[in-house]
Amino acid sequence: MAYGRLAEAELGAALTMGRAAAGKLIGLGFSLKSRLHRTTAAMARGELDLYRVGLIDSATANVADDLIDEVERQLLEKISAPPMPGGTGLTGRRLTAAIDRIVAVVDPEGIRERRRRALAARRGQDTVV
Repeated sequence: MAYGRLAEAELGAALTMGRAAAGKLIGLGFSLKSRLHRTTAAMARGELDLYRVGLIDSATANVADDLIDEVERQLLEKISAPPMPGGTGLTGRRLTAAIDRIVAVVDPEGIRERRRRALAARRGQDTVV
């Protein structure tokens, strides 16, 4: 068994979840450690919950490493802004839409790559040419 699968299996057993779910947590942890530094700090301060951190990780997966800091900076400014009257703040679709708008400006190639991968996944393709 490969080390990654062993780690997934052990974490899954410890947290009573499947190997795939454990693998997602490991991937999220890696993203937080290696590239989502502002998001990590906001989570540590209690400003973000695991759900929103997962959305941020997923929506920024194709952002270039040299641009991720700017995407995070703009996003965290939006998240920390008080909600509009009658609004519920940025969660779920609203958060993903806000990330998409920021990425479209800061890293337009990242948003195009995300769309290509999503289209390929819907078509059942493993890779995008």
